[in-house]
Amino acid sequence: GARHGRRASRGRGGRGPCGPGGGPGRGTLVSVGPGALLALLVGLVHTALYVLIRGESGGRLPLTYVAAALGSWAGASLGSMAGMTFLSIGDFALVPASLVAWLGIGIVAILATLGPQGRQPGP
Repeated sequence: GARHGRRASRGRGGRGPCGPGGGPGRGTLVSVGPGALLALLVGLVHTALYVLIRGESGGRLPLTYVAAALGSWAGASLGSMAGMTFLSIGDFALVPASLVAWLGIGIVAILATLGPQGRQPGP
């Protein structure tokens, strides 16, 4: 068995067909690009602005944030593909990212309005 924090080796010194560790990607760090992090940040800022303007989010704050972050990421990708470089942070097109983030927030707000409402108290 393993003792003192060491892994038990399985024959051949623990080396599999993919090198030490036995599996692809073991021991490597996952690299997250700056676009994803900026999309999360832009989504957070626009969600905060939406809640500030509206006064509340009606219990759908996580969904609103996810829609804004995904919209921001999609908008930045579309904007950089279209060559919109006005107010860009590196390759991250900020204006289209903001517009599509608000589009995502608007879709969540519209669907929440059209969806089933909470239970109404009886007479």
